[in-house]
Amino acid sequence: MILQPAMVEAAVAAGVRHFYASEWNSDIAQREIYDMRYFRDKQAVRSYLRAKAGAMPGFQYTLMVTAIFTEWAVDGFYGFDHEQNTAHLYGQPDRRVGVTSIPDIARYTVDSLRIPFDGPERTLRVQGWTGKVSELIEALETARGKRYVVTYTDTKEAQTKQEEARFAKDDLHEMIFSIKGLLASGYGIADGAGALDNHLFDFKPEQPLQTFQRVF
Repeated sequence: MILQPAMVEAAVAAGVRHFYASEWNSDIAQREIYDMRYFRDKQAVRSYLRAKAGAMPGFQYTLMVTAIFTEWAVDGFYGFDHEQNTAHLYGQPDRRVGVTSIPDIARYTVDSLRIPFDGPERTLRVQGWTGKVSELIEALETARGKRYVVTYTDTKEAQTKQEEARFAKDDLHEMIFSIKGLLASGYGIADGAGALDNHLFDFKPEQPLQTFQRVF
């Protein structure tokens, strides 16, 4: 992420007039996750693009907000262990979460190139599925034919570990514990700060059960 401003400059020098920022995640315009360490560089890129568009008439950029990758939502990164069939998540099971499969994210992105817009900036919010965290896990269990033992811990614990890592100058674990609480927080969604734009696209996105059946 931190290299994106240099990429913008290289693209502009080569004649590019429409840039897609590396978003493809939850909507970081939500106040509740605006300052999340994991998204800090994404926020910096947004600011950089606003300034670039202001200084260069005719330059446009797109922010593609897709919620969490379905395939990654049940990764060990968030606390899943598919050998032991367990999950340790930070948050609550009834919190809303949004996911979109990687192939669909690619299709949304490519298809969006055919949708013209006026002005320097647009945000497109798309989401393949939304529901409760517990429902996402049920889809995983159905796809695998296995029950998972799931434990939930208050997100404050992840925040504490993030701060401990920050003071220890452990950048990796600061990032890890910054994002671990997203899945079951209620803010891992594409429509937290604006309405979805799914109606602009003419295909039906893959649902979590289909994704998990494909992956597992």
